This record gives sequence, structure tokens and C-alpha cells, in this order.
Amino acid sequence: MKKKAENDTRKVTVLFPQPSTKAIQSEEKLKVAAYCRVSTNSEEQLSSYRAQLSYYEKLIKENEAYCFAGIYADEGVSAFTNIRRVAFSRMIDDAKDGKIDRIITKSLSRFGRNTLECLKTLRLLKEYTVDVFFEKENIHSLQYEGEIMITLLSAVAQQESIALSENIKWGKRRKFEKGDISAIPWKNITGYDKDKNGEVVIVENEAVIIRYIFHEFLRGKGTKQIARELDQKFHLNKYTARQVYNVLENEKYKGDVRFGLSITLDPFRKKQIPNKGQAPQYYVKNSHPAIVTPEIWELANMELNRQRKFCSEHHMQKYHHTENQAMTLPLTGRIVCGNCGHAFKIKTSNRLIEKGQRYYGCINHQTGYLRETGPDNCCNGTRIFVEDAHQLFINAWNHLVDHPEEIKPSDDPLKDYRAGEMKRLLTVYVKIDKIGPKLVRQTLDRICIDENGDAYVIFLCGVRI
Repeated sequence: MKKKAENDTRKVTVLFPQPSTKAIQSEEKLKVAAYCRVSTNSEEQLSSYRAQLSYYEKLIKENEAYCFAGIYADEGVSAFTNIRRVAFSRMIDDAKDGKIDRIITKSLSRFGRNTLECLKTLRLLKEYTVDVFFEKENIHSLQYEGEIMITLLSAVAQQESIALSENIKWGKRRKFEKGDISAIPWKNITGYDKDKNGEVVIVENEAVIIRYIFHEFLRGKGTKQIARELDQKFHLNKYTARQVYNVLENEKYKGDVRFGLSITLDPFRKKQIPNKGQAPQYYVKNSHPAIVTPEIWELANMELNRQRKFCSEHHMQKYHHTENQAMTLPLTGRIVCGNCGHAFKIKTSNRLIEKGQRYYGCINHQTGYLRETGPDNCCNGTRIFVEDAHQLFINAWNHLVDHPEEIKPSDDPLKDYRAGEMKRLLTVYVKIDKIGPKLVRQTLDRICIDENGDAYVIFLCGVRI
């Protein structure tokens, strides 16, 4: 092996990397935008919001190295998630499209209090070499130590937000315990408002609608029919059957308030769920003027529960049928099987001597070999023609006209109310020779027919004939 010459020296050339496109264009101005947000619509917060807009516009436009890329601002939005922040989402899209090089924001808490969402957004922006500068913390997200500091500070901000949320909940609970109803948005509740002194008052032209709903429901009308009548009588096409139902269940209309019906388990998503015992509820009696008497409210809700129970016991999906069906076949859904409890449904006979005639039969009965039906099928094959079913009601009604003494007091407030109505209606209609849908819905509970063909007419007041 040859020996190296003692004076042999090696020449090393240092190669510098080529500057990036942004470095070559160093004289180009940075496209800088600002992001602002306030979480409530209070006057104080809105004043801060307007001040931020003015401050950032001036800051960016007065810097010769900056090119103003706009201000993105969300007003009255919580920062726990980015879902409802429309301007924020638009800003991210513009940054991805190359319209922004740097985003300036007041602090981490303004950018986002959810650590995971915050870091996810910053890493996304980092892929597009978009820097985020947090003024309060004096941090650039593209700097080496930026992400570590942002992670720590975001976690702290997130915990502060959770603590703040818990403090707000605690404050609300204290108000609930004191029966403070001032925070309820009374203007949004039909029939109520606040006067100039902040007291809850009844708005009479709206209260008429609420009283109408309760009155007509106790007269046997369904929520769909009531909603339709509200449109016809009061031109209120905004009401649906569900809204009528909600009015009937709203305890505020009898002068009481229930707090804590729903709770927020996840402070990040802010999703409310029904409170089924996870947290205490608070009930305040006589907290404000009542639109309907507590007795009427209780009767209406007892009737709601009775109808639910009726549907459950007789395997029905709904208690009230369509108006056309109620007019032509008022006993539909009111004739039930004494054997299995299912409702009778209307059928058309195919027998030669009665072909085309309509009759009621147990919906759970299989035609054919009555005693050889399956274990889940009913053996009650009794058929009752429509005219005969109508006559059952007529006979029972006329019997009560002659024997009103059979209507007796009860321990059930709803049956007592129905008994009073029954006595009044007996004097109004007297004896009848034709069935009427209005009379049926106001008085009839059900007609029960067993497999021997025996029939029992049971009225809402509890009388069974």
C-alpha cells in the first residue's frame, strides 16, 4: 500500500442549500389575517369584539411587511368546538388555498379551548406553512418550541373553560333552589311576557289560544285536529300536533316551573340530553300567573296518560284517527277484543250472502280454523257489522238517559270530571237514534267484545253497560 504524501491536503467544499421560494421572494409581503371571537352577545363582550376588529385592521395595515388578508370574526359563539364557528372554518379554507401566510389572534383561548381540536387545526395549518401568532402568549406555531408550549397552554385553557362551565352550572343550581325565574325567556313562551318592571305577565290575546287547546283536548279532540283548527280559527299555521302536545305538558301554564329538565354531560359538545335522574330537578309552585287552572292542567295530563295507557293495552300506534275516518267510522279504535285486548279493525266480508259488507273483527284473529290458530293468534272470531256496533252505543246511551243515577262519584278526578260532563250531555242530546262522532269522542271509552259475542259498552265516566 502506498503511503500518503505528508503535504497532501484534502479540499472540502461546503454546499449551502438553495433558499426556499419564500426566501427568494423575501421582499414579498406576508399575507396576514386576524381571527377574533367573543362567546356571548352581552353588550360588554360586543364592545370588546368591535375593539378587536378595529385593532387588528390597524395593526396589519400599518405594518409595511404585511399585506392585509382580512379579518375573520365569530360573534356570540362558544369556543369549545369549531362546529358553529363559520368564520373560523372559512379562514382555514382560505389558508389552505394560499390566501393567508400568517394568522394573528389574541390568545389561545380565543383560537380554541379544546386542546385536541386546537392542535389538530394548528398541525393542518403547519402542512400549508401557515403560521399562527398568539399575542398574549407571544408564541408562533411554526417555531420549534411552539407546539409544546401550545399543547401545555391549550390544556390549561381547556381546564379553565371546564371550571368556568361548572361555575355557571353551580350558579344556575343556586338560582333554581331559590326559585328564581328571571332567566326564563318568557317572551318566547306563548301567552307570557315581562312588563317594564320585569314581572311576568299574561298576554291575553295569546292566552286565549292556550285555553282553547286545553278546553278542546278535554272535549275529546286530538292534537292534529286542534292544530288544524288553530290555523282555521286563529290563522296560526305554525302549530303542529307536536307543539299542541308540548303546550298540554308545559307546567308553566298552571303557574309552576320545573328546572333541570335537561343537562349537558359533555362540556365540549354542549349537547343537552333529558335529565333522567343524573342531576337534581327543581319544581317551583305558584311562581307566576297561571293561564289555566291547576285542576284543568292536571285533568288534561291525566287524559294524556290515559290515552297512552289505552294505546299500550290495546296495541295501537295512535289514539286519534283521521278526521274523515272519525266522521264515517267513529267507533274505529274503540272496539276491543275481550280475549287478547287487541283493537278490532274494519274489514270487508267476502262471504256470498254478505259480500262487500263492512264489519269489525279482532286484528289478532286469523280466519280459518279458529281453534287451531297459532299460540300468538287470538281465537276470538266474533264479527260485528258496522250498523250493529253503532246500535250498541245508541242502546247504551239511551239506557243512561233513562237511568242517570247509574253515573256515580269516583275517587278518580278524571272520571269525576267525565261524570259531570256526561250528565250535562245527557240533558243536551237526550235519546238518540243515530250515532255522532262528536258524542262518541266526548263520552266513549271502549266497547269490549268477547269470543261468545257478548258486548260491554264502557263510558269515560266509568259506567259499564
